[in-house]
Amino acid sequence: MLKKFGLKRILILDIDAHHGNGTQEIFYETDEVLYISLHQDPCIFPGTGFIDEIGEGKGLGYNVNVPLPFRTGDHVYLRAMREVVTPIIREYKPQFMLVSAGLDGHYADPIGNLSLSTLCYQEIYETTVNLASKLCEGKLVSVLEGGYNPKFVGKIAAAIIAKMSGTSYSINEKAPPTSKHRERKGEKIIGEVKKVQRNFWRIN
Repeated sequence: MLKKFGLKRILILDIDAHHGNGTQEIFYETDEVLYISLHQDPCIFPGTGFIDEIGEGKGLGYNVNVPLPFRTGDHVYLRAMREVVTPIIREYKPQFMLVSAGLDGHYADPIGNLSLSTLCYQEIYETTVNLASKLCEGKLVSVLEGGYNPKFVGKIAAAIIAKMSGTSYSINEKAPPTSKHRERKGEKIIGEVKKVQRNFWRIN
């Protein structure tokens, strides 16, 4: 895509529950692709995706990892979107946006260890679609990745497609409660990510 369309700034936003180690490795040394990944604690698997993995060479600063605690819920996840992801994307001004749409962060997923609701995914895409509209004339592609609960994957995908197409879609689902301890731990990690990324981006 970079060569075919003559692009210089592509964003990959990875929302799969597991860190995209292969994607990170491919683009780790380039500034033509900004890779941002929000994922569960990668200590057990895949062993990559930690805060200090920030790219190398020309890619220094163009690799952003937000490793969240197991069972992170909507509140902390969306705070990471607001305070880390959105300001970096705005500053980078991508010419094209790609979303690695792993849906295994849903609270009912048997493999992922996050605790997100369908409403959270809807809000993620509200933000992403708005950014694409303002920054790159709506050039946004979303690719389905993980998601292992058939009962919910279709509903989440429908909510995402509705948001991308500007169609109304009602969701009758409550976000599961998250303990204060997990929220504080997640907020601490967001603070640590911001501290590292302030070396490269204007983040409050």
